[in-house]
Amino acid sequence: MTCFGDSNDPFFSFSGSYRIGFGTFGILSPSPFLSAIEQGYRNFDMASAYGNHNILGSVFKESGIERKFLFLASKVSSQNAEGYSISHFKEMLFSSTRRILTSLQTSYLDLLYLHGPDLLLPECFDGLSEMQKMGMIKRIGLCNITQTQLMRILDLGFSIDAIQIETNPFFWDRELIDFCHRKGLFVFGYRPLGAAKTGILENSVILEISRKYGCSPGSIVLGWLVAKKIVPLPKSENKARQRQNFHALHLELDRKDLKKIDALNTVSKPSCHWEKYINPSLRSISREWLKE
Repeated sequence: MTCFGDSNDPFFSFSGSYRIGFGTFGILSPSPFLSAIEQGYRNFDMASAYGNHNILGSVFKESGIERKFLFLASKVSSQNAEGYSISHFKEMLFSSTRRILTSLQTSYLDLLYLHGPDLLLPECFDGLSEMQKMGMIKRIGLCNITQTQLMRILDLGFSIDAIQIETNPFFWDRELIDFCHRKGLFVFGYRPLGAAKTGILENSVILEISRKYGCSPGSIVLGWLVAKKIVPLPKSENKARQRQNFHALHLELDRKDLKKIDALNTVSKPSCHWEKYINPSLRSISREWLKE
């Protein structure tokens, strides 16, 4: 597998519109999704925990776009495991994935993630591998993972195609991203424009560069991520902002500007703050298995 290079895989060469995805968290109305499709988005990031698979399934059907031209990714979390013993987690994954497929009105997912580090268990990887062989999922991904965890999983011989982590100018893990690219794994970045109060879009460096290129600060940030071979997953219910975000595909930032944005990172080694959302008992078992 190559990163944004030559590939027989029409998605993982990531030419064109697939290089920017559309985040779906918190959107419970069909109109923003229909608008996103109108703007050209074809890469959609979903999750069982978001509660909108049914809405998206209807939207994709209404859009009339052939399934082969959509890149559909979703996630299974420990919420899906309630009522299951660990020995039945493979069954849980199959059941959860079938529900996702039914809701989306499709026969397969292009990418299925384990949503958090509490599901880094051999039963889960065995289930993912079986579903991949059956064609239910095309690729396997991990969310909110550290480099140590990822290295251990790869060392154990499990096949991983992609990771998804928080990635924006104020918060990005250069070491993990570089490691993934060396290993041929694709990196998807959620919260690419930061949270509401982080002030990324008001940052003086970002504003200066946006004036230079005559586009929105958001386009600059997303263009920076695309240049770093990261697939950003912005979300917006505003049609104009969706259009501005998608415009980042056509930006070519020069090296000096890319380095200026690189320097905005506020942490030397981002930590996985997602830990507070996980199941502590499962996390303990996962750590023991991975020998963390």
